[in-house]
This record gives sequence, C-alpha cells and structure tokens, in this order.
Amino acid sequence: MTRSLVCLAFFLASGKQIAYVDLTVPPKTPEINTNGGIIRSSGGCVFDRRTPDPQTLPVSVKLSRIFSPVENGLPKDAVEFIVTNTGEKEITLPIGADPVQSLAPYASDRRELNFTLLEGDDGYGFVGFGTAVSSAINPDSLAHLAPGDSVAYKVPIDLRLANKRRELRNGATLQLSVRVHLGKIVIDQGSDLHAQVGDEIRSGNSLPWPPQ
Repeated sequence: MTRSLVCLAFFLASGKQIAYVDLTVPPKTPEINTNGGIIRSSGGCVFDRRTPDPQTLPVSVKLSRIFSPVENGLPKDAVEFIVTNTGEKEITLPIGADPVQSLAPYASDRRELNFTLLEGDDGYGFVGFGTAVSSAINPDSLAHLAPGDSVAYKVPIDLRLANKRRELRNGATLQLSVRVHLGKIVIDQGSDLHAQVGDEIRSGNSLPWPPQ
C-alpha cells in the first residue's frame, strides 16, 4: 500500500460528522405570495443536464436508518443517510434547509444537493425527494469536510408514492436507496438555470420499508 493510501485510510478512520440536516421540517423563510399565487423568490427554473460539469463529488453515500414516527395521528416516515468525503482533499457540501433565502436571485455561488429516494433497481421507483442548499449570503449553509468527514441528511418518504409502489409489488417490503447529485444555479436570460455538477451518486446499500 502506498503512503498516500495509508494516509487516506487514516483520515477515513478518524473522520467526524460535521452536520445533521433535517429536511423533513418546513423551511424557516416562507415562500413569497404574489397575486394570490405562491412563487419562489428565485424565479423560474430551467434544467440543463446536457453538459454536466465533470467534477463529480468524491463521496460515498450510506443509508443508516429509517424513521417511522406518528405525529398528530399521521405517519412521518423518513430516511437518514450519511454522505462521507472519500477524497484526499477538503470538499464542501450544501447543508442549508432554507431554499427561499439561500437561492434568492441576488445570492451568489448558489448550489443545491438533490436527493431522490428510490425503490427497486429500475431507477424509476421514486418514493421521496429532498434538497439541501447553500449560497454565499449564508455561510452557515455550507459544510467543509476534510477527508473522512461526513454529513447526515434526513429526507422524508412520500407515503403516497411509497404505498403505490407497494401495491404494484403486492404489498411486499420495499428496498429503499438514495440517489444524490450536486447542482449549481445561475441566472440565464432572466431565469434560474439549474446545471448538474458531475455524475449522480447512488447509495452503496439499501434498507427495508416499512422497517422490519
């Protein structure tokens, strides 16, 4: 084993959790209500993934547990997973949970870390979504991870979608995984342009839902 690999193994073994991001709670800043309609202050969205940025995040993603609490008589299922820096240099990850503020059009260096909860191996069994955000106007929305450091994220399960998938599988237990990709946002012709950065990353494991 080379010296660099030995050092990397040491960093991964001694890493720490930098932040815990709960994306199941409502954002702190309410959305703007204009003329009776609800819009985001960041404006319209245009998705452009034809030419992704080649800098894929050097991270691993591992599901750690599934929550199935009941609040006010309603189920609030969610998935918790850990994103770990597996590279040899420091990286930054969005950890903000207030998209209206962080992704406002006047903010610079706007980024988003998008999470898609999946069921099955076909890549189309969507059962939940979440997004952590960051920008220069909110320094606390960005976490700095040394090699081996990690961030824990908690993303809600969409029970309508999950139960529909269970119906398609005759009530069988679902195996949930998560897909992660980084995006950056810039103004293009007056609208937000969401550009994917690097390739999507899928969790290295799955967990059963409902929990056994």
